[in-house]
Amino acid sequence: MEAYASDEARGNKEGGKQAVKQLKMLFSPIKIGTMEVRNRTVMPAMATNFAAPDGSPSDRQINYYAARAKGGAGIISTGCTEIDPRGKGTASSPAIWDEGLIPAWKKFDDAMHVHGARMVQLLHKQTSRQQISSKQG
Repeated sequence: MEAYASDEARGNKEGGKQAVKQLKMLFSPIKIGTMEVRNRTVMPAMATNFAAPDGSPSDRQINYYAARAKGGAGIISTGCTEIDPRGKGTASSPAIWDEGLIPAWKKFDDAMHVHGARMVQLLHKQTSRQQISSKQG
């Protein structure tokens, strides 16, 4: 806001008002399809490698993302989440290839919702079918 205050101090009141209007829009609610989002800020996908060895969200991972939700992010991408155990990249990569992982992901999701954030999964890390087939021999 200091940059906009200096615009006004220099007599550029319209520039300052426009900037403030844009900032207000950034922090205003929006509806995307049926999903209500508290603001227009998005935390992009990141590879934290905080998952448990079975791919479920660990307490460390949940706490990391919950802190971003508490900090005000409107939408948080879960990052690279593996969809098949044959494509597991690292021991601490998150996964969603088994229904047994759903309760842990629900706990993860609930921790974000408590702070008003919405979760999206836009990216998955996976080897191609051809690569998987060649690994199997």
